[in-house]
Amino acid sequence: MTAIVEALVAYLKADAGVAALVGTDVYPVELPKDKVPDMPLEAIIVRAEGGESNTGTGPIIRLTVQIESTGGKYYQAGQVDEAAFSALRDLHRDVASGLLLHSALPGQPTQARAAVTGWPVVVRSATVISDNGID
Repeated sequence: MTAIVEALVAYLKADAGVAALVGTDVYPVELPKDKVPDMPLEAIIVRAEGGESNTGTGPIIRLTVQIESTGGKYYQAGQVDEAAFSALRDLHRDVASGLLLHSALPGQPTQARAAVTGWPVVVRSATVISDNGID
């Protein structure tokens, strides 16, 4: 897991709109095995899509991430996705997990079914711009 994914998880957990829908159910990479019950739950999974790239000679890095929002129905997954989208759109020079996140540029959502659980999900990519650390 990259530092940016870890910081995004912390940032999304701290967002009031996200917390109202999923509580603290925001995870890196995948849902923990003990969180995969018989019934779907509203949650967010953040994972890296490829590697980080340096935007120049400075400490600024860029990473494309995948945001997967789950729910019992597509409507619920869509609500979770909208909360995540709103939080990412509002991201502007926030520090989370000791990392300065400059901004996020979310892409368009796509509906799908989660491969492991079969739950309805809404998936979108986002490009995140961050420092590689703060002093």
